[in-house]
Amino acid sequence: DAALKGSATHAGKALPSKLSVRLRKVPRAESRSPLPHRRGKVRSVKDSLRHFSGQKYLNLESYRRNGQPVRTPLWFVEMDGRLYVRTPDDAWKVKRIRHTPRVRVAVCDMRGGVKGDWMEATARIAEGAEAESANRELARKYGILKRLIDWGTWLRRRGHIVIAIKA
Repeated sequence: DAALKGSATHAGKALPSKLSVRLRKVPRAESRSPLPHRRGKVRSVKDSLRHFSGQKYLNLESYRRNGQPVRTPLWFVEMDGRLYVRTPDDAWKVKRIRHTPRVRVAVCDMRGGVKGDWMEATARIAEGAEAESANRELARKYGILKRLIDWGTWLRRRGHIVIAIKA
């Protein structure tokens, strides 16, 4: 008991005066950016988008004004070397993309769990025939679920926007 005087105790046992925390070093994954200037070899746009083929969801990472990333899982379609997503026109991601078109995308599951490597890209709002074509392809890919969401959007009197993403 005399040894415990002046030292911290827990359940009657003396605790060390200085707690040391041992951190385990985790090896950092090598950057796997598909951009040619970062990988040292030239890759075509089709090659950089090939891991999106046959997938249902992509995770779109856009950036707030303070630089903080915000991730959103979305349905997408690939056409002419670009990825297209559709979202309500008043969504915050639209506002973030209008301010900062730099984004990152990755294949993910429906809850946003990333299943592949992140890819740097640039996003913009698609208009006219390009947006209509992307909308048709989204309807073809997602079928009745896409039509139900369109119907719900129509009932709530909300507009929508198509975002074009280029790697």
